[in-house]
Amino acid sequence: MRESSDRLEWISFLQVFAIILVVIGHSFYHHEDNIVYEWIYSFHMPLFFFISGHLLHVSVRRSGKPLGQYFGWRVLAKKAKRLLLPYWLISSLVFVPKSFFGNFAGREVDFSWSGYAHMLLYPIDNVISIYWFLPTLFLVFCIAFVGAKLSLFLKSRYWILPALAGSYFLAVFFPRYSTDLLNYPGVIAFLFYFVLGYAFDLDLVRAQLQKDSRIQPVPAMLYGVALCVVMYVFPGHGWGHPFYGIVGIVMSLCLAGLYVHSGCRFFRPFYGTTYTIYLFSWFFQVTSQQVFLSVTGAHWGVGSALAMVSGFFGPFVIFKIYGFCSAKWRAKRT
Repeated sequence: MRESSDRLEWISFLQVFAIILVVIGHSFYHHEDNIVYEWIYSFHMPLFFFISGHLLHVSVRRSGKPLGQYFGWRVLAKKAKRLLLPYWLISSLVFVPKSFFGNFAGREVDFSWSGYAHMLLYPIDNVISIYWFLPTLFLVFCIAFVGAKLSLFLKSRYWILPALAGSYFLAVFFPRYSTDLLNYPGVIAFLFYFVLGYAFDLDLVRAQLQKDSRIQPVPAMLYGVALCVVMYVFPGHGWGHPFYGIVGIVMSLCLAGLYVHSGCRFFRPFYGTTYTIYLFSWFFQVTSQQVFLSVTGAHWGVGSALAMVSGFFGPFVIFKIYGFCSAKWRAKRT
């Protein structure tokens, strides 16, 4: 029970840490040319794909089945429901109002059937720009589904090694963000971090840490500083390279280890809320940055600060209110 609890703490910390980086990164509207923004964007989305890959690994191990047997059509259908349904539904609801309130929008929206189809099929151009992640992750799961079925025909246990090497090679040459159909270059680029997450054995790492309980923050600090130094020396040159993503992921894992083994639990109130924060943070951040600043003419820093706070805590409050109302409704039914 203790081992399972520790594993949950590691993963939950990474999820909350990653969503905090997302909210901060999206708060630099029109002021992205700074080291903090580039540092965050060098690894925060690779970290999300890494977490998704590792969660698949955890689910497969819990099932006691080989990957190819566990990852069937039913699992893929659940991923489609979780990722594509919100993508289509919320984007569709926002499409019309954003078309009419273009003066508050960061970019114009083509109010037509072709414009509607375009924003769904080209995720980077979606009316909610941050939603590109949803179809991109689903397509990564589709590739993983094919790979899972192929793994049933491979005799070697180490099929993951050529998968890692091949996906890394592709990640070097394909951009993470693209205006192409279905962001297919991004799907190829982010596949590597998903495979890396699946290959990562958290239990092995935790076993090694238990042999030496003297966990120090130095490794995480060193990786973080190294990332900043490289970006400072080579500003604007290839921060989308897998090297930066790997260093950032290792840094995040070091922080997770420090968090768990030092007994910290300050992220616990936010466990399980990260997907809600991701889905609804855009609404609060747009209101803080574009609407508020357009009406008041305040300094952009004020809008960014409001975007950080409201983008995180606004959806968190929605999550809590929804949970409270659901509990009350269930209590009345019983």
